[in-house]
Amino acid sequence: AVMAAGLFGMYFAPPASRGAAIAVFGIFGFVMICGYIFVSALCGSTMRDYTPEGAVGKLQGVRMVFSVLIPMLAGPAIGNAINKARGIRLEDAGADIMTTEYIPAPEIFIVAGGVALLMLAIVPLIGMAKRKVKADEGKDV
Repeated sequence: AVMAAGLFGMYFAPPASRGAAIAVFGIFGFVMICGYIFVSALCGSTMRDYTPEGAVGKLQGVRMVFSVLIPMLAGPAIGNAINKARGIRLEDAGADIMTTEYIPAPEIFIVAGGVALLMLAIVPLIGMAKRKVKADEGKDV
């Protein structure tokens, strides 16, 4: 929720005033990055809690796929689709092949905040899975 609040706030950075936009963007960017750090720490610690003792190194590749590979593929694809749909063209893209032809649309922050809020739907599922594991452990005794 903290990360989503920061992302939603970044959407409202006023484009008319450069100084105000930087200030608003900086404040809400700080809120967003704090939320991201919270999420990363919580996900990492939860994963470590459920990693079997002898398989710590074996599952790091799985963690990398879900925490790095998938977001690095899905995030830019979603962002590019939003930027193309909004179509705010960059005046002079120049000769640099790496320069985008679109200015990033503010709507990417709204969509990213919505995706971040999807985590709130996943948290109860993790809680139910934890309770099921504890209940199953109690039956084996």
